[in-house]
Amino acid sequence: MTELLRHLDIMHKLQDEVRSIAGSKTHIIEDDLEAMHYLKAVIKETLRLHTPAPLLVPRVSRTQVEINGYEIQPGSHVYINAWAIGRDPISWERPEEFDPDRFLRSDVDYKGHDFRLIPSGSGRRFLLATRVHKFHRALPDGEKALAFTIRKYVPLLVVANPRLQIL
Repeated sequence: MTELLRHLDIMHKLQDEVRSIAGSKTHIIEDDLEAMHYLKAVIKETLRLHTPAPLLVPRVSRTQVEINGYEIQPGSHVYINAWAIGRDPISWERPEEFDPDRFLRSDVDYKGHDFRLIPSGSGRRFLLATRVHKFHRALPDGEKALAFTIRKYVPLLVVANPRLQIL
């Protein structure tokens, strides 16, 4: 949500997509998600920049393998740095920039098939779609969007005004 508040143009584009697909319905259903391509791009871009676990669960090498000139012996513990992979300038153009459109131009997915994007999990997208659909969001008066945060020292405060009648 922080990235969407910092990039209102992206939030408005996402709201337009979700609202055009959901219409006046008060709930997003799973069938709606298939058509929400920009929502999927926003989720992928968020997971790329803000991976839930910067270091993934350690793995143990089963066989001897060489990676970038380093020999890894069987039984070695291997740590995957998902944070660094998500910001790798070899894999990503403008890696520090929040740009969901990059995923509209590629087939990279977060299901573990492409190692440029390997978040620790990939849950359902109902919650974000529902929140974007049902509310107009903005920072409270006097609050500024933070430029860079891994963990917020002060919780994010957001004013959520209902857009639809909520029963």
